Amino acid sequence: MSGSPELFGMLEDLKHQIQLLQTVIEPLRNNVKKFRLKTETSAQYLESKFLMVTTYCTYLSFYLVLKSAGRPVKTHPVIEQIVRSKKALAETELIDDKYLTQLRDLIQERSTMANKKPELVIDNSKILEKSKKKV
Repeated sequence: MSGSPELFGMLEDLKHQIQLLQTVIEPLRNNVKKFRLKTETSAQYLESKFLMVTTYCTYLSFYLVLKSAGRPVKTHPVIEQIVRSKKALAETELIDDKYLTQLRDLIQERSTMANKKPELVIDNSKILEKSKKKV
């Protein structure tokens, strides 16, 4: 482990991304389906964000599997993919608040009109704020 200073950072990042998926993205996706908002721009953005985060988590997980198996990772192509994915996620964070807030507002509006309760979505601002500090 002493030869892998990046390992703990990657583990923390993986935990954070999984938390983001579980507490913000997945509940929003469920509400998009429930209230049939799939054609809204913010819903399409959410789906793209979901794919980006899950892809990034997959790359991190693969890196951790390689590392735990004692395989050399320094020159492995997954490192480049991790860097690219992290950069792409950092670039989308600039518009996360706009689209995710817009989507929550739409869900709230539709749930009121349909007299249905939306699935609980934790306030994403705190989670997204943590992401911005890590980049």
